[in-house]
Amino acid sequence: MKPTIIGELLGPVAGLSLFLAVAPALAAEVPDQPCSPVALPRYADFAVTPETLPTRPALKRNNRFSRKYRTRLGEGLRDLPVNFAGHYVMVTWGCGTTCLDGGMVDARTGQATALPFLLDSFASLEVDIADPLLYRADSRLVVMLGMLREEDAIPRQYFYQWTHGRLKPLCHAPIAEKAS
Repeated sequence: MKPTIIGELLGPVAGLSLFLAVAPALAAEVPDQPCSPVALPRYADFAVTPETLPTRPALKRNNRFSRKYRTRLGEGLRDLPVNFAGHYVMVTWGCGTTCLDGGMVDARTGQATALPFLLDSFASLEVDIADPLLYRADSRLVVMLGMLREEDAIPRQYFYQWTHGRLKPLCHAPIAEKAS
């Protein structure tokens, strides 16, 4: 069947409508405010007390993310120590060259939450990045270093606060270049 002019126009229009509906949600996940040049967010500003949990529940497979990555998330929940925000296990994996994906699993409940996007291009940049995702067991602060996939062409530090079951964008700052 030969496409009609309306059919040819409807495809791009429908795609544009979907983009316009999704774009604000994606943009809201990237910190759009620059950090104060005087003081970047610190782990101590978001301090929590890490918990020792002698037993852990099974991974809840109640969302698309936890069903898709059930093996990695389940093994992380079982084998990794609480390493983020007091009672969470941060589980990450590679998703291609210089790409990192992952999420957090609540060691109390087994509930998994995806990182809001893929972290990309951290290895090929002219910056000194040993680990592109920084977090601690005693803090709700997460720092992502590099570029957020399809969001930015400039490497930055992106600061997030874990609150109410999601990463809330705080601010961004440039990453220092490697010394020559």
